[in-house]
Amino acid sequence: MPEGGDLSGQARVRLRPTEYGILWVKIAIVPVETPEKYLDLKEFQQPGFSSAMKARFTQLILIALVSLTSSCQITVPWGKSMLLGDDAAEGLNPLLLLLVAGGSSSIPTFYVATQSGVSISRDGGFTYTSYTAGLAHLFVYGLAVVEPTVYTAGPMGISISTDGGRTYSTTSNTGDTGTISVSEGNIYVGTTSVGFQRSTDGGNTYANQTLGGMYPYAVYSQSNLVYASISGVGGSSGLYVSTDFGVNFTQRFNGLNVAASYAVGSTVYAATDNGLRISTDGGVTSNASGPAVNATDVFASGNNIYVSVNPGGLNISRDGGTSYTTYTIANGLGSNQVRTVYAFGDTVLAGTTAGLSISRDGGSTYTNYRTTNGLGSNSIFRVAVR
Repeated sequence: MPEGGDLSGQARVRLRPTEYGILWVKIAIVPVETPEKYLDLKEFQQPGFSSAMKARFTQLILIALVSLTSSCQITVPWGKSMLLGDDAAEGLNPLLLLLVAGGSSSIPTFYVATQSGVSISRDGGFTYTSYTAGLAHLFVYGLAVVEPTVYTAGPMGISISTDGGRTYSTTSNTGDTGTISVSEGNIYVGTTSVGFQRSTDGGNTYANQTLGGMYPYAVYSQSNLVYASISGVGGSSGLYVSTDFGVNFTQRFNGLNVAASYAVGSTVYAATDNGLRISTDGGVTSNASGPAVNATDVFASGNNIYVSVNPGGLNISRDGGTSYTTYTIANGLGSNQVRTVYAFGDTVLAGTTAGLSISRDGGSTYTNYRTTNGLGSNSIFRVAVR
């Protein structure tokens, strides 16, 4: 295929990368004379490939279906381009097969905690396989992934997989456990019987920590920092923050019913039953951000803040919390009862009571994935992407 040239007056096909490489491709047919006017935007699915093909093309093998009515230029992010036309395409019109090799990006794996086991997608979230073998209970409330190890929390305690989530074993029964977080070799769990516990030996044993028996609705950890969300205990409610791997805690967001938290540096986000609170000083002080709703989970990346609401859908801010847009079943969400949210690049995952809703356009529209796509249950509790 001959390389680039003067494309004046011709069409341009632009491939848009994601955080994980060129996985989902938005293809825009753009007249060169009016490049600011994007025409027919489409999304294409990355299909599954054999391990041999993945080994050969470690970056990503990209298949783009493009109806080429005239010559066009394919531009990839690192600057290479090819000029394709009726002659140059060598009979491939209207199917253009572009193999992109090199680099180290890979297809992300989606892990989904459901009411019937752990469902895993290895093709970027399009199809799923449900795994239940060895789980202490089919209900999986909490989920943590440090590949290839998958940690789950449920009514009968913690189950751990060391083979990528395919089979599980239960080494210690922590009782009814609703949340789990793992960092720096420490496993942090919240149980209804004894409250907050920590394991430092891979989950073989757990020790009670200093939260006075209070049950964390959610635990989030990174490095030495641990955030335990406490709700329903009056003035003792709030977000408890530890800077020493969960040994000692300080109460923050005092008196607020906190369902979940997320942190980036000293900025702490707390999802409460009266909306989102944001602190820029590690939780010492905070301000309300967005609507006063029953927030169930929060995630942030750059200026984007994602807040799941039950009921109420999903609130997204794209300006650091100054303003929010609400997305509901009218925008394609499977349900307005959203339990959890996660995002990367333009992809947003919303775990609902009626399936996993995935947006690949930054949260504007959604496609729903359910048991018909391989999920173990349509009732979603947590999601993780690695």
